[in-house]
Amino acid sequence: MSRGGSRYGAGRPAHNIKAESVQRIEIRRWVRAGYFDGSSCFSTGWNRGGEPTGSISVQTTRDSAVLSYRTKDFHSDEWQNKRQHVPVELTPCNYGGSRRWFRCPVCQRRCELLYLRSHRFACRLCQKVAYSSQAGGPIDRLTHKSHKLQVRIDGGKPLWMRWKTYNAIRDEVFRIEVLADQVFATRCAGLLGLLD
Repeated sequence: MSRGGSRYGAGRPAHNIKAESVQRIEIRRWVRAGYFDGSSCFSTGWNRGGEPTGSISVQTTRDSAVLSYRTKDFHSDEWQNKRQHVPVELTPCNYGGSRRWFRCPVCQRRCELLYLRSHRFACRLCQKVAYSSQAGGPIDRLTHKSHKLQVRIDGGKPLWMRWKTYNAIRDEVFRIEVLADQVFATRCAGLLGLLD
């Protein structure tokens, strides 16, 4: 899929479901909890708006995870029991140690997150899941970036922050806001037919 273009949001995956609204499993949490040190079993659940929407039981070994989960079908409100085997791969790190990855059951790509969609777990690409930040146009991305920086210096300079850092953040927020205004002005001029 090509990116960019002159149209608003051209080439952006706005039609994809957003990652923030999909249940997922994260191998980093499981590794930190020690679930891959040997054979382990554990359970967890999902909620949406305080109402249970699913549960999962996981049995892990050093090189795999077997997922037994229940999901609620939103169309029929019926619970469905599913079971899925997910391979786990261990890769060496550059400075020692190793890192575990899920191997996507569909495309065999290494990933640290698997998303539940259509009653199966798979990687973000196979499930056609996008991040909210990918769906916006240039002004949305600039506004998001400016907001993230602005939150760091709201209410003035924090006591622990150096003046040089504070001034650099403040200058970057100003630069981004000017750039967003320029993009907006260019878009308006294009819509009004003022550009050649």
